[in-house]
Order: sequence, then structure tokens, then C-alpha cells
Amino acid sequence: CSQDLKVTNMRMGLRALVALAITGQGATGGRATGTILAQSPGYPPSEAGDRPSAGFFAQKGFTHTIVGSTMPWVPYSFLTAEQGNPYAHGSAAEAWRQEGARKLAGDISGIKTAGLEVWSGTDIFVLPQSIFNASRDKFTEGSPDGKRIALNNFTLSVLASAIDEAFALFPGLDGLVVRVGENYGGPSGPVAWEGQGAVNFRLSKIEQQAEYAKFITALRETVCVKHGKRVIFRTWDTSGFGPKYTAGFHSSLEYYLNVTSAVEPHPSLIFSIKHVALDFWRWVGFNPSLTKGVHKQIVEVECAREYEGKGAMSNYIGSGVIDGWPEFDTSDSQRGKGLAQIVQHPLIVGLWMWSSGGGWNGPRVGNHTLWPMTNTLVLATWWLNSTLTPAPALPLPSTSPITEAAAFAQHCQTTLVRSSSPTAVRDCETVHQVAVLSQTAILQTRYCSPYDSSLQSPGDGSTGVCGTVSCMPTNNWLRDDRLGGLALLGGPEGFYGNPGAIYWLHKTDAAAGSALSAAAIAEKNAAVDTWGAILNLSQSVTSGSPEFRTELVTTAMYGLLLAEVVRYGWTALILGYGCTHSLSTDPERSRHNPRDPLSDVRGSGCNVTALREAIKRFDAAEVRYNATLKTLPSAATPFIDGYEAGEVGGKDVWTPGLGASVNTFRNLTLSRHE
Repeated sequence: CSQDLKVTNMRMGLRALVALAITGQGATGGRATGTILAQSPGYPPSEAGDRPSAGFFAQKGFTHTIVGSTMPWVPYSFLTAEQGNPYAHGSAAEAWRQEGARKLAGDISGIKTAGLEVWSGTDIFVLPQSIFNASRDKFTEGSPDGKRIALNNFTLSVLASAIDEAFALFPGLDGLVVRVGENYGGPSGPVAWEGQGAVNFRLSKIEQQAEYAKFITALRETVCVKHGKRVIFRTWDTSGFGPKYTAGFHSSLEYYLNVTSAVEPHPSLIFSIKHVALDFWRWVGFNPSLTKGVHKQIVEVECAREYEGKGAMSNYIGSGVIDGWPEFDTSDSQRGKGLAQIVQHPLIVGLWMWSSGGGWNGPRVGNHTLWPMTNTLVLATWWLNSTLTPAPALPLPSTSPITEAAAFAQHCQTTLVRSSSPTAVRDCETVHQVAVLSQTAILQTRYCSPYDSSLQSPGDGSTGVCGTVSCMPTNNWLRDDRLGGLALLGGPEGFYGNPGAIYWLHKTDAAAGSALSAAAIAEKNAAVDTWGAILNLSQSVTSGSPEFRTELVTTAMYGLLLAEVVRYGWTALILGYGCTHSLSTDPERSRHNPRDPLSDVRGSGCNVTALREAIKRFDAAEVRYNATLKTLPSAATPFIDGYEAGEVGGKDVWTPGLGASVNTFRNLTLSRHE
């Protein structure tokens, strides 16, 4: 999800441990994300600093790091000016290129000095637009529509020559991390860029698979065979998100096997696969392609979850990622899997952690990295003590796998509270309670279990709503620092063809009592209770530095405040939707406690009294959320009421957010009577 990468791991014959720290650019259009892996409580400046050093990660057992793309900095000397080379001698573009190359070379040198191997991450194809324009007929020769890049001899020869120059310019580079399933332009500067995915996803699935195999084979020959370097090929794409977007390379085992079986294995060719079948959401099962086929694989995990606040609120993932998420039955042999079930499989050769970054924009967490770094280092501790082949120097003996709880205790005592006294041990047990409870709180706040559970496939390989995997949970109504509204929750068809959750709740169960809507509201009520328990536990911890304890409490407070906004916002939308889609009053309204109109909310009919109360409480929760965050100096920036739906003409297009959607029902409470 970004161009500016930093990662760590993987020597030949060893289990890699990769840490990705994105600190520069966001996923689209060069939007700045701020420094996310900044100085953190529990991580003194000497260890973490504004941007954790390669030495910091090396000390934690990491083996590799990923830097940004080399492609903007190669001189394309095999092309003339007439062939579109933008880097004329003495030009501003050439000076910019040389400066960028100098900085990247310095980064690589520093990382190598720390003892880590270095990979470069890049989207392909992303080239100077002038190169495309000068030879567009050659690049597109053989393309079905004559417009898209085709994988012909000319295209592949340009790619191979650019790779040759990259390894000549950066001899310390150990390999390339390649993505084609999502593609963005190059860096800002004096050169215009154009990006097109190397695979034409408008073709049939069989034709797509053939293009993948051809492209990967070309990379194998140039990088692995010719240069003796690594190719880490990311299977990531945006397929399978909804009924109209069937599963592809990333989420379909059949698709994955069809591609990879057509590519000859090589010791330096590795496929990188996210641990979940879609993006980093809950209510998404384990990726079916892991441990399958004949090629080496590395597993991707996001530790600052872009759909769950990026660490602004308490958000621990270690238990779910290692042992399986609680929303899935533990007897579910595929969806309920965690890393513990695959860590010792011979095809699994590395763990790649997005230690920070991912997604777009905020919340800006500043030095607020308690949970992203805890996720990263707990997973690292567990991984290094659970793999078959240990790294040369480990912080713990690796004679046998350890549990997630043991890895957390190790991290807490050595890094968070920096003590193993009896009090510290008890406090670390409390912090672990906070961590595990946060998994429940996030699920209750961000997702909608009645709706999301309906999106699941049967789990036996047969077809469900979105094929053999689940759809995008809750229509992605909350992501980054955006709170979406009825545009995502209230329509028959939102992103990727998925119905909005609130629309679905009413359409699916229109019977009196509206059990599904009541269950959705109850889940949001429970979220506030869970966050309250998290806050109480966090406030009870006495070990560790004042900064650590402040962050522990602040992240819990942030979650509680946001959960109250979500609770009453969702309640108002569900009740308001019932009013606008029904001419009757709630037949159960007499059951409501007159002292608390929301004590027994049902979703059917129109209960204006309950709607009015929900809006009143939403207003108060929103004021409390924004006002309280201003009093917490280390708190992350607040969520924004609105949702970016894309770009038109180079400008962002926004849809009304949660608050704006609640506003649509205010007049209703004045004009309707029970």
C-alpha cells in the first residue's frame, strides 16, 4: 500500500524475519503519512528514534530490510532522448535523479553495515511517461485493445535492461520485491510518471494466469539466474472483495496454483502472501495458498492496521494472527488457522511484518507507536523461537516453539516495563489482558457480526456470496481516519457490489422485532463496555515508565471515546433507516423504558423517541471525543467525518460521513410523531 518501504529479513537457508516501516509517502498521489515509527514509550531514542534504524531491527533478530524502488533512479542509458529518456546530461531531471540515487545508495550502505540484506520494493510497470510516449506502439503491440502494455519482447527487454542498471547502480542490493496487482505512479519531481500493471486484468482468468507466469519467468531469468539476486513476488491484488470481483492470484488457491505451476522453481524466487485471504481485515479467513504448491513463500502481516485505527487505539493482533481469530470456530480447518499451524512448514521461509504504515492519511500517531511496535516485536519474538532453522543470534533459545502469551511476556518485561520483578510480571499479565481484550473491542466497534458472518463462504471449498472466500467486511465503512456513513452502509450496492450493512439488516429481517438490527446495536453497546474494561485495566498498571503508562491509558481512552461515537451513530442510522423505510410505528415501543428510550431498541418500524435520543447521545459523544483528545497531548489525531470515494479530474470525491448521515434524520424527529 505504499512506495516508501523499509523491511528486514532472510538469508539463504534461514527463516527470514521482515519488518516494513513506511514513513514517507501514503498509498496514493504521494500523500504524506507522517512518521509512524517514531520515538515510542518503552523504546528509548537510542533504540528507536524518529525512524528505527537497521541496527535496531538487527538487534531484534531481523535479517532483511526493504527500501524504496530503484526504478526512478536508474539512468535508462540504453534509451536515447528520442526514445524518451528524460535524464539529459546537465538537466534538472538528471540532477534530481543523481541526488535520489545518492540517497538510496546511502540507505543501502547503512543497512548493509548493520548486517541486514536489502530488498527494493517496486510496482511494475512504473516508468517515466516520456519513455511510454516515445514507444507506445511498441509497448502495446499485441495488447487486445492496443492501449495497455503488452508483455512482448520489447517491453520485457526494457524491463530487463532497467534491472541490469539497477543492480549496477546499487551493487549492495540483494533482491527486488515486485507488485503488479495494485499500481501507483512514481515519486514527485521533475519527471512525469505512468503506471500500468504488468498483467491485464480485463483478460479472462486463464489469459491472466498465462501473463503472470510469463512475467514471473522473465523476472526469474533476469534477477535470479543472471544476477544471482532474489525475486520476492507479491501475489497481492484487489480481487475477491465483492460478488462482482471474483477471487484472483491473492485469494484463490486454484488461481495461485495455475500460475505458479507454470513457473520453474528457483532457490531465490519467493512468493509473498498476506496471511489473510483478502486485505488486513477481521472476518476474513486464512489465506488458502499458504503452504501450497512448490515455491518458497513469505507471509505478510500488517501491525499498524489501516482499517482499525493504525494504533491510535489499543489494537493487539498477536493472539489472532498466531492462533487464529476468535470470530472463527477453532474447528474450521482453513479460516480459523493462524501462523502456528504453518510456521514450521518447509515452504514457509519468512515473515514480513508491516511494522508501520499502510493505507492513506491518518490517524497521525506521532510518537504513538505502542501497539504497532508491540505487535511487531511480539510476533518477531514468537517467530524466532518457533521456526525450524534459527537465526545466528536469537534473544531466546529456539529449541522448541513458544506460546503467544510467553512471547508477549518476554516482550513486556524486556521492552515495555523493563523489569521482571513480581509486580512487573503481574502488570505484564494485565497488559496482556488489555491486549487480548482489544481484539474483541476492535471487532465490536469496527465490524458488524450479523452482517459480516453472512458474507462467509461455507468454509468447505464450496461457493458462497463471494466465491470461496468472504467479501469485504462491513463494506469498509471505516478505514484510515475516515468514518463513513449511509453511502457505504445504507445502499443496495456499495463498494465492489456489496450491499451496505444497515441496508442488509433491514432487508434481510423485516419481521417484527428485527433481531438482526437489535443484534447489531447490542454489539456496539458491548463495544463500549469492553473498552471500559480495557481502560480500567490500563489504569491499574504501575510498572514501566510514565510515558509507557500514559500511552497505555491514552490508547484505551481513544478507543472508548470512538466506540461511544460509533455506538450512537450506528443506533441512529439503524433507527432512522427504519423510519424512512417504514410507515408504521414500532409495535414494540411500549416495551421501552421511559427513563431510557434506548434500553430495548428494536430495528423495525419507526420509533421517533428512540431515534431522537440516539441523535442526542451521538452529539454528546462526538463533542466528548473531540474535546477529550485535545487534552491528551500524546493522542493520535481524530477521525474525520467523511469518506473519500475516489478521484475525478484529479480531485478527491467525498461521500457524507457518519455524522452527516445522522444529520439526515434530524428533521425526521421533528416532523414525525409516534
